[in-house]
Amino acid sequence: MTSIGLPVRAELRLKSLLEVVNARTSDRWSFVEQADAHVAICDPVSALSSVTMKRSAATRFISLVEDVSNAAAGTSVIRDPIRASDLIELLNLVSSTLSCEAPEREWAALASATNTAVDGRDAFPVAVALRGLARAKGQAAFVLQAGAFEMHVMPAARTVHLLEPVDEKGLSGLAAPGVPISIRELPATQTRALVAETRKLDELLWGLGLHGEKGRLLPELPVNAAFKLRRWPDFGRIEHTPDHLRLASRLVRQKATVLDLAMAAGLPVSNVNAFINACCLCDLVEVHPVDHSTRAVATAPPARYAGIFKTIRSVLRFGATS
Repeated sequence: MTSIGLPVRAELRLKSLLEVVNARTSDRWSFVEQADAHVAICDPVSALSSVTMKRSAATRFISLVEDVSNAAAGTSVIRDPIRASDLIELLNLVSSTLSCEAPEREWAALASATNTAVDGRDAFPVAVALRGLARAKGQAAFVLQAGAFEMHVMPAARTVHLLEPVDEKGLSGLAAPGVPISIRELPATQTRALVAETRKLDELLWGLGLHGEKGRLLPELPVNAAFKLRRWPDFGRIEHTPDHLRLASRLVRQKATVLDLAMAAGLPVSNVNAFINACCLCDLVEVHPVDHSTRAVATAPPARYAGIFKTIRSVLRFGATS
């Protein structure tokens, strides 16, 4: 742990309190005079804090404030003066995230502006294409070819006709990075007997979000944004775990960043990313960027998705200038 920009008295109190609570935390903590610590308790109005936050992606920054409304954007909060119980709770939450599998890679993904898989392939090709078709108007139906798998998408009915059932393994294959896709509109006069299952479009989008690339968010989501649920997911029909219920319960009440959710729930960032992606694909979340400049940069479609978006625009007859 370290401190950034705190008054001398506040820093001395923090050091003393850390020695007192160390016997009651799940891990042993020490105070260091360096910026790349696991946790940094900072003064949100300090210029040094602002500079350090921009340079470090792995450190968890905690604003020390009397009023939570004064916290720095993108940070968690601990009240001033710090109580021993609050410090213990904070450190144990951080410990739970540090103990997750591959923590450095997962936390680094929060600061990544790219939306490709680790090997450079598009991370969400089928999910992005299917969600684009889901927003089509009218009664048109579309054929989405994803690798060797074919599905018929009916946006007006919010359904997908699958030519063969999809189990969990098949869903993971559809959600994998780099799946080649093609889209075409079915002629109005064409009728086909579909000996296959019919699934709700939102159910398939949800599954693609959960089983897709977990190291990052969807291309249009700013990594430092806060999210809030517009409505409760239909957990009676969709795949879910107890962790999803906990995350939904928190996001229904208040907005939170991926970092806040991971720390509060004691979950790996990858689990939270997957939940947010699934909710976003089903249009269940409000997105609250930190500022307008962040939104302008983060919502621009990555170049690697240009082909997918161009295909969707062409099929939906949006034209080249849409």
